[in-house]
Amino acid sequence: MNQSNKMHHINWIENCLSRISLLSPQIGKHIIAKCGKTCKLQQSKRKLASDISEIHYNTSSIHELINEYAARNTNLLITKESDHKYSIQTSECKCQFVKEGLNHPLICNCSLGATKEIFELLLKNQFTWSLRNQF
Repeated sequence: MNQSNKMHHINWIENCLSRISLLSPQIGKHIIAKCGKTCKLQQSKRKLASDISEIHYNTSSIHELINEYAARNTNLLITKESDHKYSIQTSECKCQFVKEGLNHPLICNCSLGATKEIFELLLKNQFTWSLRNQF
């Protein structure tokens, strides 16, 4: 994709985000998180999570599954805070649109949605989610 097309896409996304931000904050965050669950940019990470789950799910603990996924994603820092609580941090935003200039406060909710989808695949929905955007 050439630079002109990239900027057109970024402007279009920013326009959509601006309109979504006119809704209540919770609704806007929910919409963008749902978009992140299907982000094509995260396809390889979703496949990796599914593959790890298929191979190790019946023989590994949740902690072992999470550690296996983290070991294959060096940009993630996953910290076990308690028996059922993990903190997930990334060293940098991996969104290609952000790297190319997209700048809107709602966009991080897309990454949260993508992360949720990845861990739902990894852990086969056997947990309760509480995502917080701390950017």
